[in-house]
Parts: sequence; C-alpha cells; structure tokens
Amino acid sequence: MPLPAINLVCTRCTDGDHAALQRWYNDHAQLLMASDKLQAAHLFRLQPEAGDAPEPDYCCLYELACLADFAAFDSGEVMGEVRDLSQAAAGRSSIEIVKRTQYERMLHRRWAPKGQLEGSFHVSLLKLEAGSPEQISRWLTDVLHQLHGQWSGEEGVEAGRGLHSAQVYASPYAASAQELLVVLHLAAGCALPANWHAHSSPYAPTPVLRKLWSAPAQRLTQWLR
Repeated sequence: MPLPAINLVCTRCTDGDHAALQRWYNDHAQLLMASDKLQAAHLFRLQPEAGDAPEPDYCCLYELACLADFAAFDSGEVMGEVRDLSQAAAGRSSIEIVKRTQYERMLHRRWAPKGQLEGSFHVSLLKLEAGSPEQISRWLTDVLHQLHGQWSGEEGVEAGRGLHSAQVYASPYAASAQELLVVLHLAAGCALPANWHAHSSPYAPTPVLRKLWSAPAQRLTQWLR
C-alpha cells in the first residue's frame, strides 16, 4: 500500500524581508493547491537556538497521497504554470531554495485531540548512518512514548501535557543518504531535550543518527482542502 508522502522545500531569506517572503508563499502555495494531487501545505518558520549549525529559515511541507502522486504533480500542468508565475512574482528575490526533497511517512502518532492547537513545534532533519527500517520504526515509537511520558503522567495528561502529535518522514531507502524528517507538536511549556534522538530503548537498538539541523518552529500557515 503506498505511503503518504511530502515534498519538503527549505528556504532562506536572502535580504531580511521576511514579510515579502511570507507574502510570496501565500500566493505560491495557494496557486499550487489548484492541483488535485496536492492535499495540504504547511509553512514553518524555524527559530534557531544560539550556537547551533546554520539551518533554513523556513520549511514548507507539501502533502500528497504517495510519491507517485508527487511525480504527477511535479510534472503536471498546474506546476508548469505556477513555476512561471511564481518566478516572476513579487517577493521571489527574497527567497533562496536550499533543499527540495521527497519523503514517505514512516510514523504518525497523536496524543491530543486533532483540533488542539496550543503549544509549539520542533522540526529536525536527521541523517541515518546505521540501522534497519524495522529497528528504526520500533525505536522511534518507544522514544516518542518516553518523551510524551516524561512530561505527562496521569495529572499531566488531563492538563494536555506532553506531545500533541509526532510525524516522521523518511527519504526512500534507495537514496544514497537516508534522511529522517521529524515534526513534533509539543504542549505549551514542554522543551525538547537536545539529545532526544540518542535516547535508548529496550525494544530496538539505537540507530546512528547525525543531526543535520534541529530547531523550534512556528507554523505560520496551513493550506487545506
């Protein structure tokens, strides 16, 4: 069965005009929604912490039913027209695209009601250097359970503590450099440990993961059907 997929586009603001960049995305993503292959889009602004390696200023996740739908979307008539329109649109000069990669969803967990929006996001891009798909999935499931539990407890769950949701996407295993994109929605007041991706589990070996970048994030906009 095909797995849900995303097209991840990471950008930097070239001239400090973030308002122009966000206005450009507002136009660009809505134009792309004319394609029936595109299910939703989510724009995040990353908020780097002092001392961390450089990362994109923004990442946009475009949701599709599967990688085959992305191929049809990327080569389709709508994309062709939007590329021409967006390239010439106001605000394009404020944007540098630094990454464009497709991923399949490996894991999707939700602890809070779907409509609960309070809290904050954290987005990480990790490079997998050792570990099997089965081990990684089992390890991740347990580590996320531990993260949720360290804040929650019975009283905390009632107060909406812990993780609201977690989504993990993997680049196809045929790729030369396996990557994991992790999007966590945390309840207010929950700070993600810097080394969470190195936590151990009794259920599976800890994979060897190298952090490419990781940052708190603000979700600015969602384009939905």
